[in-house]
Amino acid sequence: MKFGLWFCNTGRYVDPQGAVALAQAAEAAGFESVWTVEHTIIPAGYASAYPYDGSGKMPGGRDDFPLPDPLIWMAFVAAATTKIKLATGILILPQRNPVLAAKQIATLDHFFAWSRPARHRHRLAARRVRRAWRTLRRTGGQD
Repeated sequence: MKFGLWFCNTGRYVDPQGAVALAQAAEAAGFESVWTVEHTIIPAGYASAYPYDGSGKMPGGRDDFPLPDPLIWMAFVAAATTKIKLATGILILPQRNPVLAAKQIATLDHFFAWSRPARHRHRLAARRVRRAWRTLRRTGGQD
């Protein structure tokens, strides 16, 4: 059985020292992977109920908190580790430029040996980007 850590780019691990310390400790302890999450912004005073907690609020008890970009966080951590696998648990692709996101993910994939599940998800995302790009070229953006 393989174990990984979730929500690694949150809480006290949003700063460079904490991020590296967490990933290195997880690697030393034999964890297989560390996983990041993404929310572009979390507005203060949000009214919608968070469905995964009885309080209706996101974990941490705060309305707003820092949440580093998962791809940049993983690139930084990858430079300080040797074997732990890095993955995104949440990457909101519709909020990203699809061509730029595909290039960033492909670059990370090329430089760092990501886990098979993450590669599979990112390959699916890359296929969707290629499909969207073909549609855009075919229709001139009028579709």
